[in-house]
Amino acid sequence: MQECVLSRQLYKLIYHLAKHDISCVYLIFPRFIYDPEYLYIKLAFLIKHISYSDFLCAFNKIVKPELVHKFEWNLQNTVIQAKSFLQ
Repeated sequence: MQECVLSRQLYKLIYHLAKHDISCVYLIFPRFIYDPEYLYIKLAFLIKHISYSDFLCAFNKIVKPELVHKFEWNLQNTVIQAKSFLQ
């Protein structure tokens, strides 16, 4: 049930971002924790003045992959629950 509510809230957020032409960047979790090049490329439009080597230095000081929880997410079950919630 919580997944359905969160899915609906996410839909409303994305709808309003699009409606008001607000740019949004989607990052794959936890990829952006383990792949600094991916994160740098995704954020490039915001950090044009920062070199990759400077970014990487800051990234390595900040990121703590040992704190990231590993979990499995079942997309099929989430879609089924969301469909029943929206009906």
